[in-house]
Amino acid sequence: MSAHNEHTMKDAADRKAAGLELDHRRGERVEIPKRPGAENTNGHAGAPGNDNGAAPGGDWQPTEADPISGLPQLSVLILQSRARYLELAKMPIVYTWRDIIVAGTIAILAGSPSSGKTTLAYLYLCARAAKRGVIILLGREVFPAAPGQRLLIIEAEHSEPSAARKLIASLRLLQLDDSVLEGGRVMTIARKAVTLGSPAWHEIVRLIAAGLISDIIIDTIVRFAPADANDESEQVAIYDAIAQALEQAPAGKVPTCLLIAHTRKGAVSEDLEGVSGSTQRVGQADTVMLAEATREGSRVVSTKVTVPKLREDPGDRWPLPHSFAIREGRLVQELALPTAPAAADKKATADARLAAEAAELAVLVVGLPNLGTVDLRRAVRKKLGWGNSRFERVKELLCQGSGGVRLVDGSAHPNVCKWVIEPYEPTTPESEVEL
Repeated sequence: MSAHNEHTMKDAADRKAAGLELDHRRGERVEIPKRPGAENTNGHAGAPGNDNGAAPGGDWQPTEADPISGLPQLSVLILQSRARYLELAKMPIVYTWRDIIVAGTIAILAGSPSSGKTTLAYLYLCARAAKRGVIILLGREVFPAAPGQRLLIIEAEHSEPSAARKLIASLRLLQLDDSVLEGGRVMTIARKAVTLGSPAWHEIVRLIAAGLISDIIIDTIVRFAPADANDESEQVAIYDAIAQALEQAPAGKVPTCLLIAHTRKGAVSEDLEGVSGSTQRVGQADTVMLAEATREGSRVVSTKVTVPKLREDPGDRWPLPHSFAIREGRLVQELALPTAPAAADKKATADARLAAEAAELAVLVVGLPNLGTVDLRRAVRKKLGWGNSRFERVKELLCQGSGGVRLVDGSAHPNVCKWVIEPYEPTTPESEVEL
């Protein structure tokens, strides 16, 4: 067993002995309850027992009316209360990237070399670093990280100058000012000897434990944690070590970790089996995104992104495939439509295209807030090339709400219009909520 695995296993044992467990996937620290007068020699809740947790003399037996109270291990693990089920089911899901990445979870972004995955990861990170509003990325809003927290890039593929250029270019593509970098908001470790279990990694874990890190991007996982991609136990150990590092964070401040990975040669889009080390990497990750490049010769002209696995199922809001490209210094995002849709799918395709156009309009308004209708129409004509009828059609949908945001008049004066984007979540009557 490696040194870092021994260390993380000891940490887990220490936390358990202290009566504290933390679910890194929800960012919640849970104190194991102890009933008064019901503590055995090992400190477990339940009926007094011997060293292995069994009831003394075997005199307690599970019954239909009381199946677990005398079982010190299960009594603190099992969820069975109707009230608690309902309470947990109603808890809001906290996203960093709506419908795609849940806060405090581990996500994978995989693709072939030079497929655009690092570009997308940097765009996501810059959107999280933003100090204002939300940024629409691939049709979904990315929420800014909490003030005072830092975003960390462990960049094993690019040098410091290359990483800096990518970061500044990403800010400009999102129309963000480089002032977001002030105060050490983004920290980058490029081409340095930082690997899983190294002394530098243990210092990163200290930053996590202090609640100072909101996001970690690792480019790439194979360089950060070299291991046999086909060895399931090695892959499990990697993810366990990362998860246990995230668990050190205070409640509500568990970082989100985005791992960049390679796909196998010849892998196709939307194929989870194409992710290198797929059996365990895909199984351990909460979210999996796949990037596939469209090329002209050796040049990448656009990148298609699919999301075959999500932590939380958003139902009919499952993210559709999107593509992004950089054209004349501008980030272009659009729905990746099938090349030859069947006749029965034409309406769905048209609706999806309209939703994608609404996302484009939302991105423009986020970058140019508080424009009046006439000025907004001019900006749309100049930047998106839309005519008035197309603009009005898309504007109408966005005013109703689309992709988790909506277009609203932010002016307090009845005769003045100032269009802005705000988050929007349609309300559903409780009777219609699926449990």
